[in-house]
Amino acid sequence: MRKLVVWSVVLGLVGLAVAAAYLYLQRERLIERAIEHYGTQILGASVQVDSVELSPVDGKGAVRGLRIGAPAGFTLEVFQAESIELAVDPKTVADEAVRIRRIAIVGPHVAYEQGKAGDNLNALKRNVARHIGETSPAERRTERKFIVDQLVIRGARLTYVPLSGLSDAKAALELPDITLNNIGKDRGGVTAGELTQLVVDALIARTARALGQRLMDQTINRLFRR
Repeated sequence: MRKLVVWSVVLGLVGLAVAAAYLYLQRERLIERAIEHYGTQILGASVQVDSVELSPVDGKGAVRGLRIGAPAGFTLEVFQAESIELAVDPKTVADEAVRIRRIAIVGPHVAYEQGKAGDNLNALKRNVARHIGETSPAERRTERKFIVDQLVIRGARLTYVPLSGLSDAKAALELPDITLNNIGKDRGGVTAGELTQLVVDALIARTARALGQRLMDQTINRLFRR
């Protein structure tokens, strides 16, 4: 009887060890699925990633092959990034607010597409706002929150696609860099939807600046050619 109890305990411990090992090995795939599932819900456009790497020891990792598809009414993928560098504080992963030390997106491609009802970036903005508005106060209280020390988007390339019939000329531009610091620090964190809203707003602002600069440069060139 005593041996039976001992073996039951041993088998139980082995089972727990196997389950823990499985969860450890699957953690990156679970994060990948979460990004795709919740990203698609928030943006109202398909979100896909190729892979996720995240060290549980130092919290450093990367999201590779992020792609955000076209919102309803548009045709082009809005955003593509080969790699997004992450640095998470591993001590906070079980906390109500996860601290992310740094998110760095280097050299992404953004497609800015004009449609009959506006442009694709503002369509994403409306989708994010709708998602946030549809989240009940009870759901917001239980949502995981994030504090981001620094978020950087550097070396972004923009392709401007005008409304069909307005012009056939696509424009390739470089976006001014984006740096957002201490996101959510003063209010105990932001939800994934609120973080996404901040990033989309920043992309819209930088896109407007880049297109405004291009228009100014074209005007100056025409004046000097006279």
